[in-house]
Amino acid sequence: MRTGRRSFLKQAGAILGLLLVSSGTGLVRPLAVLAESFPKPTKKDRCPVCGMFVYKYPHWMAGYVFTDGTKAFHCSPKCFFHNLFHLDKYHPGKTLDDLQMIWVTDYYTAKPVNARDPEMRFVAGSTLVGPMGWDVVPVKGQKCAKTLHRDYFGQEILKFGEVTEDHIQRARKGGGRVTK
Repeated sequence: MRTGRRSFLKQAGAILGLLLVSSGTGLVRPLAVLAESFPKPTKKDRCPVCGMFVYKYPHWMAGYVFTDGTKAFHCSPKCFFHNLFHLDKYHPGKTLDDLQMIWVTDYYTAKPVNARDPEMRFVAGSTLVGPMGWDVVPVKGQKCAKTLHRDYFGQEILKFGEVTEDHIQRARKGGGRVTK
């Protein structure tokens, strides 16, 4: 009797899953499409700030796509934000209004996430070291941000619009930690 119930549940689950995927109205398809929409760097793509090959650092990668289709890949959130604060230097003639897509890689899931997502948090002043040294670490959700903040002795949990050039300059100068 138990095997019959398990078999029925497996079949029902398979049918439901198939319906969700084929209908396009379920959760599976939109999530897959969203994950595929972030561009991936080639082996030739270099970070415009430091010149490192970006594909070597998939767990730290961040980037932009401009409205004209130009892509900028970064090896770390620190370079990503530095470029953002100095678009005129790295992308002459382009402004923040020209950004069509902007993403970072979530530290815990290693998946690209819209940097402007209201759930995204950036932990500044932690002891966590990325490919370019100390960094501002992106995580999705306040709970994850608090965990990273606690585990890596972070000093601030920030939303996208709260990350300042000062946070990035402190990280670029070797730590990002505020000393008292």
